[in-house]
Amino acid sequence: MFLREKLIYICFLALLILGCIFYFFPKDEKYVDIYNTKIEVLQCRIDSLNNVNIGLTYKIDTLNFKISGLDDKLQQKTLQINRLRNEIISQVSTVNDFTNDQLQEFFTNHYNFLRDTIR
Repeated sequence: MFLREKLIYICFLALLILGCIFYFFPKDEKYVDIYNTKIEVLQCRIDSLNNVNIGLTYKIDTLNFKISGLDDKLQQKTLQINRLRNEIISQVSTVNDFTNDQLQEFFTNHYNFLRDTIR
């Protein structure tokens, strides 16, 4: 019986070792190749998207530069409009201060109303 028990332990130990070998060293590694090809495809896609992202970043920077230039022009035009508005307001207030005689004299001198164009 002692020999029989040793034989059972040896068979059990041999089966355990064979199970570990098949578990840790599988012969069929096709799934690794499949996953590696998927990883390569995804890496190519990431690279192409990075290139597109670089192009879009360049376009954004270009448009931001153009916007800055247009903002400067807009600010200049706004200052010019405000200056013209102030000039018009000062001229209108000057005309508002004229009396009737002064207005008649102004328009007569400025537009030559009293000249006879028929002569």
